Amino acid sequence: MGKISDKNTRTLITIPKELKKQLEDIACLDNRSFNNLVITVLTKYVSDSSHDWSHGCSRLDHKYLLSCCVLPINETVIIPLI
Repeated sequence: MGKISDKNTRTLITIPKELKKQLEDIACLDNRSFNNLVITVLTKYVSDSSHDWSHGCSRLDHKYLLSCCVLPINETVIIPLI
Protein backbone atom coordinates (compact mmCIF):
# COMPACT_ATOMS: atom_id res chain seq x y z
CA MET A 1 0.00 0.00 0.00
CA GLY A 2 1.11 3.54 -0.71
CA LYS A 3 1.80 6.31 1.74
CA ILE A 4 -1.23 8.24 2.95
CA SER A 5 -1.32 11.91 3.89
CA ASP A 6 -0.98 13.03 7.50
CA LYS A 7 -4.65 14.09 7.58
CA ASN A 8 -5.90 10.56 6.74
CA THR A 9 -5.85 7.22 8.52
CA ARG A 10 -6.39 3.65 7.35
CA THR A 11 -9.34 1.77 8.78
CA LEU A 12 -10.10 -1.91 8.44
CA ILE A 13 -13.79 -2.82 8.37
CA THR A 14 -15.52 -6.13 7.78
CA ILE A 15 -18.64 -6.08 5.63
CA PRO A 16 -20.61 -8.79 3.84
CA LYS A 17 -19.22 -9.68 0.41
CA GLU A 18 -22.56 -8.96 -1.25
CA LEU A 19 -22.68 -5.46 0.27
CA LYS A 20 -19.16 -4.75 -0.97
CA LYS A 21 -20.11 -5.91 -4.46
CA GLN A 22 -23.20 -3.67 -4.42
CA LEU A 23 -21.13 -0.69 -3.27
CA GLU A 24 -18.50 -1.37 -5.94
CA ASP A 25 -21.25 -1.45 -8.59
CA ILE A 26 -22.71 1.84 -7.34
CA ALA A 27 -19.23 3.40 -7.31
CA CYS A 28 -18.61 2.21 -10.86
CA LEU A 29 -21.90 3.71 -12.06
CA ASP A 30 -20.93 6.99 -10.38
CA ASN A 31 -17.47 6.84 -12.00
CA ARG A 32 -15.74 6.84 -8.61
CA SER A 33 -13.70 4.43 -6.53
CA PHE A 34 -15.14 2.22 -3.82
CA ASN A 35 -13.06 4.13 -1.26
CA ASN A 36 -14.33 7.51 -2.50
CA LEU A 37 -17.95 6.30 -2.37
CA VAL A 38 -17.56 5.07 1.22
CA ILE A 39 -15.93 8.36 2.33
CA THR A 40 -18.65 10.38 0.59
CA VAL A 41 -21.49 8.37 2.16
CA LEU A 42 -19.95 8.47 5.65
CA THR A 43 -19.23 12.21 5.40
CA LYS A 44 -22.82 12.87 4.35
CA TYR A 45 -24.12 10.68 7.19
CA VAL A 46 -22.10 12.63 9.76
CA SER A 47 -23.13 16.02 8.36
CA ASP A 48 -26.82 15.04 8.14
CA SER A 49 -26.88 13.34 11.52
CA SER A 50 -28.91 14.80 14.36
CA HIS A 51 -26.23 13.71 16.86
CA ASP A 52 -24.11 16.37 18.54
CA TRP A 53 -20.63 15.22 17.55
CA SER A 54 -18.86 18.25 19.06
CA HIS A 55 -18.04 16.43 22.31
CA GLY A 56 -16.71 13.29 20.64
CA CYS A 57 -16.78 9.84 22.21
CA SER A 58 -14.49 8.43 24.83
CA ARG A 59 -13.72 4.74 24.41
CA LEU A 60 -13.34 4.58 28.18
CA ASP A 61 -16.76 6.02 28.98
CA HIS A 62 -19.01 3.08 28.11
CA LYS A 63 -22.27 4.68 29.31
CA TYR A 64 -21.63 7.72 27.16
CA LEU A 65 -20.50 5.57 24.24
CA LEU A 66 -23.73 3.59 24.33
CA SER A 67 -25.86 6.72 24.59
CA CYS A 68 -24.33 8.71 21.74
CA CYS A 69 -22.53 6.47 19.31
CA VAL A 70 -24.28 3.13 19.04
CA LEU A 71 -27.50 2.79 17.09
CA PRO A 72 -30.32 0.92 18.75
CA ILE A 73 -30.48 -2.69 17.57
CA ASN A 74 -33.83 -2.22 15.82
CA GLU A 75 -32.91 1.04 14.05
CA THR A 76 -32.47 0.87 10.31
CA VAL A 77 -29.79 3.02 8.71
CA ILE A 78 -30.58 4.16 5.20
CA ILE A 79 -27.52 5.13 3.22
CA PRO A 80 -28.50 7.55 0.48
CA LEU A 81 -27.08 7.13 -2.99
CA ILE A 82 -25.09 10.26 -3.72
